[in-house]
Amino acid sequence: MAWLGVLGGAFYLFQKIFLALREADRRRKRTWDISSWASYLIGLPPWVAIFLYERNWMAAGVEAGGGPSMVLGLVNSIRGVKNQPRWLQAVAIVCTVAGIAYSVWRRGLTDWGWPQVCEFGIVVGFLIGTYLLSQKKMLYGYAWFILMNVANAELMRVENHPILMWQQVASIFFVVLALVLRQHKR
Repeated sequence: MAWLGVLGGAFYLFQKIFLALREADRRRKRTWDISSWASYLIGLPPWVAIFLYERNWMAAGVEAGGGPSMVLGLVNSIRGVKNQPRWLQAVAIVCTVAGIAYSVWRRGLTDWGWPQVCEFGIVVGFLIGTYLLSQKKMLYGYAWFILMNVANAELMRVENHPILMWQQVASIFFVVLALVLRQHKR
């Protein structure tokens, strides 16, 4: 399981680095977009596997549900297209709702602990952050990504995955950098 953490963590960290570079170097935005989408897609299967192994159903659902959007984001970046079909949002929402419902069914509402609270933070941060950045072009989507990374870092700490915890902490730096760079350019 450790090698999955290294692989998934590294590529998710690269994705955040490329996200910050996209904000810093607008002339090569397309290159950084393609690199960001590709890194995310390479890191996605290991993260889903880790979440499933740890029985983090909500986090696994939101990650798996984001997969089709990430593929289309990569294809659209390569082609230079900006719009995504609405059905991709529906897939992400259905997978997220399924993950939450399965978690509630398995644990019940009264048996939720700190890991489930962290998972819920991951879900909320990912969904709102992605929506604000991709659909509304609002830079405060980055703030929601910070919530997602903080919640994921704490979840990885609780579940004893130090490599992934530190990768999330490093990701926070690059998300904050992207937010500051975007704010500066306004």
